[in-house]
Parts: sequence; structure tokens; C-alpha cells
Amino acid sequence: MGGNCPTPSFQQHSQGVNNWYGATTCVISHPLENGQSVWGLNYLPDAAVAESWHTVPQGELQAEVAKLLDQMKGWPQPVRQMIAGSTKIQKIGLYDRPELPIENWFHDRIMLIGDA
Repeated sequence: MGGNCPTPSFQQHSQGVNNWYGATTCVISHPLENGQSVWGLNYLPDAAVAESWHTVPQGELQAEVAKLLDQMKGWPQPVRQMIAGSTKIQKIGLYDRPELPIENWFHDRIMLIGDA
């Protein structure tokens, strides 16, 4: 999951990427243009989640922000500040896929290479 927010004060004079790590969660952020920053949050869900990629509708944004802030209790203030200031949140999942049998890796002169 990730989002956009006004660039927090800690990031206003930096072009670098910031990372925070927990036992089952990691957060990454960096500034964009026009006073905006982007953040990403990767975590292990408590239960299996159906695959779904979407932008959280504006009418549901504040509820999603409140849920994330509750989930991120105890995290450093910069992380919570970015989430609280989110103007857009996208839910993007990472899913493990069963390995393809090797005979499915290629067809004639075309070969599947990589892990994405």
C-alpha cells in the first residue's frame, strides 16, 4: 500500500529515500515535485487477503487513514505524519505465486526471465 502526502518537514531539504523497518513491516518514502512526497508500506497481513489493487475512494480516505494510524501505533512520528497527511492511498498487494513448471518458461524463441 502507498500514498501521497504534503512533504513533511523532515524531508523538505532532502532528495534521498527514507526507510523504517519493523519486525513484519517496512516503510519507505521520498519527496516528489511540487511539495509532495510518496510513501509505501509493506506488511504481512493477519489473514489471507483477496488480490485487489485500487485507489481508496476519497469518501473512504479518512477511515483508511485512521485504520493505518491505529495499525502503526508506536512507529516514529515521521511515519505517522505522512500517513495522517495522505491525500491519496493506493492498495497494492505483493503476492507469492506458485512456481511455473520449467516447460512454461519458454515458447519458441521467447523466454520468461525475472521475478516480477
